[in-house]
Amino acid sequence: MDDRFFKSNDHLKACNKKVLHVAYSRDIGGASIAMQRIHDSLVNLNVSSKILTIIGDRNFTDSMLFKTRLSQKVHNFFVRLLGVVIRAVQKTNYKTTRSINIIPSGLAKFINNSDFDIVHFHWIGNETISIKEISSIKKTIVWTMHDLWAVLGAEHNNISNSIRYKDGYNRHNKISGYFGVDIEQFTWYRKKKYWQNINFNIVAVSNWEKSVFQQSFLFRKFKITVIGNPIDKNIWYPADKDKSRTSLSLPTDTKLILYGANHFLIDPIKGFELFKSSLQYLKLKDFQIICFGSTVPVEIEDLKVHNFGKINDVNLLIALYSCADVYVLPSLQETFGQTALEAISCNTPVVAFKGSGIDDIIDHKINGYLATPYSCDDLAKGIAWTIDNLSKEKKIYNEEVYKKFSMDVIGTKYLNLYNSL
Repeated sequence: MDDRFFKSNDHLKACNKKVLHVAYSRDIGGASIAMQRIHDSLVNLNVSSKILTIIGDRNFTDSMLFKTRLSQKVHNFFVRLLGVVIRAVQKTNYKTTRSINIIPSGLAKFINNSDFDIVHFHWIGNETISIKEISSIKKTIVWTMHDLWAVLGAEHNNISNSIRYKDGYNRHNKISGYFGVDIEQFTWYRKKKYWQNINFNIVAVSNWEKSVFQQSFLFRKFKITVIGNPIDKNIWYPADKDKSRTSLSLPTDTKLILYGANHFLIDPIKGFELFKSSLQYLKLKDFQIICFGSTVPVEIEDLKVHNFGKINDVNLLIALYSCADVYVLPSLQETFGQTALEAISCNTPVVAFKGSGIDDIIDHKINGYLATPYSCDDLAKGIAWTIDNLSKEKKIYNEEVYKKFSMDVIGTKYLNLYNSL
C-alpha cells in the first residue's frame, strides 16, 4: 500500500466495523504486548475492538477467553505432546519455536458465527487455530506478522537463513543441520494447499519484514502494508537516571550496560552469546551489566552482573531503561524490535546488529548504533562509541520515535486500513 495513504488523517472516518484480535495469549511474549498496544490504540480512536485468546484468565473486560480452564489444560497437553513429537522426528541444530497448527480448535466456527466484521490475527502458534481452519473463515482477515511463521515451515524465525521460503520446500533444497522427517516441508505444504485462495490483508511490522514476505513463495503476490508497533508516550518516557539507580540499588558512579530478552539463555536468536563475546573486546575501564528476562541466574565471567529476572512491572522496566547508559539488542533477527523502541522512549540509546526490522527504529549514530552482522568486535565498538557520544542526560532521542510510533499514529494507520477493506 502506498505510504501516501497514511500521511494525512484530515479525512479520517470513524470505523463502524467490529474488530476481533486473535492470539494464543495476551500476556506471553512481545507479540502479545504489541497486540495489546494495537488494541488500545484503536480503542482510543473509538473503534469497537475486542481480544480473544486461547490461554489466559478472564480478568480483562476488553477480552474473551475461547477455551475453558479444562480445555486449556487439554490444549496445553497436546501442544506439549506435539513439541515432543516434532523434536523426535526432526532433529535440528537450529533451536527456535515451532508450530505445526494441525489440531482443529473450533475457532473458525466461532468467528464465522460472531458479529465481528474483521478478524485480526496476531501470534497464532501453539495450535491456536489449525492451518486448514483458517481457510474456512468467512470474515475479512487482517494479519499482523509479529514473526516469520506464516512464510516458513514450522519455524517462527529463519535462524538457519534457509531460502526454502522463497523457492518452496522440497527435498532438494533441505539444508544441512536438519535430520529426520521434514516437518518444515510438511507444515509449509499445508499452508500452500489451504491458503492459496484466501484474501489475507497482510501487515508487516517493518520494512525488512515486508521484503521477506515479498520474496516468499506463499505471499509474494499479496499487497503488504507496513505498520510498526505502537508505544504509549504517556507511559514510556524517561525517569530520573540517578533516582532510578538509587531505587534499584545500582551504582551511580559507573557505566551500566543493559541487556534483556525473554528466555535469552535458551533462545539463540536473542544473541546473548554474541553479547558476552563482544564484552571481551570492549575497551571501557569501568562498567557493569544489567540483565532482565531470564528466570535462570545469569553470570558473566569477571564482570559484575545485576540480575532482575523476568519482569512484568512496567514501572520497573522503565526504571531499568532509564538508569542504563546503553541498551544492547544483539538479536540475530528482529522483525521489529519492541524493546529498542521502549529503551529509546526512555532516552536510552540502543546498539544492535543492522539488517532486520530494528533498522526502522535505530538511526545510526543518532539514537544508537547499528553494528555489522554479526561482528562481536563492531558490537563492542558500538557500545563504547554510544557510551562516549550518546549517553548524555540532556540528549533527547524519543521525539522522533514518538512521531513514527505513537499510539495515535499507529492507531490511525490501522483505522485507515480497516476503512479501506
